[in-house]
Amino acid sequence: MLIANGKNMMGDIATSFAVLLGLGLAYLTGFPMMDKIFAALVALLILKNAIGIFLEANTELMDGTKDHGPYRELFDAIDRIPEAGNPHRVRLRRIGAMLIADLDIEVEPQMSVQKAHGVAIRVEDAIKERLPDVYDVIVHVEPHGNVEEEKFGLTADDTQVPESKS
Repeated sequence: MLIANGKNMMGDIATSFAVLLGLGLAYLTGFPMMDKIFAALVALLILKNAIGIFLEANTELMDGTKDHGPYRELFDAIDRIPEAGNPHRVRLRRIGAMLIADLDIEVEPQMSVQKAHGVAIRVEDAIKERLPDVYDVIVHVEPHGNVEEEKFGLTADDTQVPESKS
């Protein structure tokens, strides 16, 4: 919201500056179209800002992200818990400045519910320790090998940075 408000204020400043410049140049040059030209440029700037704000908000509202850094940190935290296998369907959602993590892990199928719950708590604590901006963590526990076609969320492979070719 603050970024959008800042961009709106920049648009207001650009509008005021363009009006002053357009009218001044129209008066000095005797070419009245200068005002209209600057008005059109400001309109394009405002449209560009509006589209940028929409795209940023839309990505966040649809649980998208441009930054995989928090996801990599989350997967690194889970790697420290050996009983928590195959973290998948990982989604990070924003609530203001905080994050909510939602993910699935796999444990050994014979593990008791009590032990599996303990693994989930350790995963939750490791994530909160590694990512201080996390407000809440929701861990779904599945038996190891429970293969389903995942349609949403990320896996560790999705957060890898492609190697640069030099």
